Amino acid sequence: MPMGISVPPFHQKYQELQNSPPRCSPYYSFILDEDDEWIDHHSTAIDGPILHRDEQNPDLVHVYLLSYERHSLVAHYVLLIPRDDIPAGQGPDEIVPPVPQSSLNTKPSKDLPG
Repeated sequence: MPMGISVPPFHQKYQELQNSPPRCSPYYSFILDEDDEWIDHHSTAIDGPILHRDEQNPDLVHVYLLSYERHSLVAHYVLLIPRDDIPAGQGPDEIVPPVPQSSLNTKPSKDLPG
């Protein structure tokens, strides 16, 4: 989603836009500083994030930051956000079954701290 409140997604078919206009969207995205103060994303040239869970390890979330200029990739972060930290009914647990702990890769990754 692009940064902002009640904005349309980066890519959307016209019929989807008609069925779900931005003014009815419950989604929002913004940047906060270390004091929880709003940072104007226009001043940072960030247009928005794209997020997805890792296909091999669903406890990892990939975050891609895109710039305004042709939606160029600015940064890619990999965050460890275990699905068991998400309250029931508020995450993908209803769609994707939990991954057994024994099948998770426990070796340190160059993409993760520690």
